[in-house]
Amino acid sequence: MAEGTDEERLTFFRIVSSLFALEEHSPQIPGYEGDRSTLASRLRDLACTDSLLDDLRAAIDSIFVVDGSRSGEELFLMKLSREDQYLDIESFSVERLDEALRRYDAVERHAERTSVGDDSAEDFVYDNAVLVFASDQVKLSVAYPNYSTNVRFFLDKVTAYLK
Repeated sequence: MAEGTDEERLTFFRIVSSLFALEEHSPQIPGYEGDRSTLASRLRDLACTDSLLDDLRAAIDSIFVVDGSRSGEELFLMKLSREDQYLDIESFSVERLDEALRRYDAVERHAERTSVGDDSAEDFVYDNAVLVFASDQVKLSVAYPNYSTNVRFFLDKVTAYLK
């Protein structure tokens, strides 16, 4: 596991998110604003940066992705089991937003229960989930490259920031 405290690792992703926001001409993460040079310097100064990048390099192509999305669906529930290196993607049409929110809530509640030792008989225990809107699967992978669906793209971007 990557070196550094949980807060340092969160700081890493907040800084990277602000760098992405700069490129997208979007608002940066509050408390993590700055130009590319300043943010890259902050990223270099984190004790966990090298070990996080090493861990991510080791994970390239090691995530098994099960994609249950169908054409025309724009809501994606991405569920990750870090232990099993398994990413499951469920998709929903916008008209099924309530159902998608219920599924997301159920996955999150289950993840909270299992994090405190309530093991279940399920094949995969999802410890992370996100419900996102994207017009298609391609835009999903561009919007969430750091969610294990496109680790190489994420690493290439972060490495370029650090040069």
